[in-house]
Amino acid sequence: MATITEMAKGYRTIQALIKQYEADAEKLRQAMISYLQEAGENEVKADVFTVKYAPYEVTRLDTAALRSDLPEITDRYMVKSEQWRFMVA
Repeated sequence: MATITEMAKGYRTIQALIKQYEADAEKLRQAMISYLQEAGENEVKADVFTVKYAPYEVTRLDTAALRSDLPEITDRYMVKSEQWRFMVA
């Protein structure tokens, strides 16, 4: 069985690879967005893939404004929960 040091070392190695793959994926993402924009398209079919880049609307609650305007309501409906954080530093 691996020691905690070996596990931490392996974890850090994999995290570094993930970071590199994410950077590579972002470059490809930006290249595809550029392709769509230059083609004047929001969507293209490419073999078995559909590549799409289009706007959409999202509705979110402005909690800062709510807390400012109605702090008693905000406090009444806020829910605290405990979270766990894992890190290898």
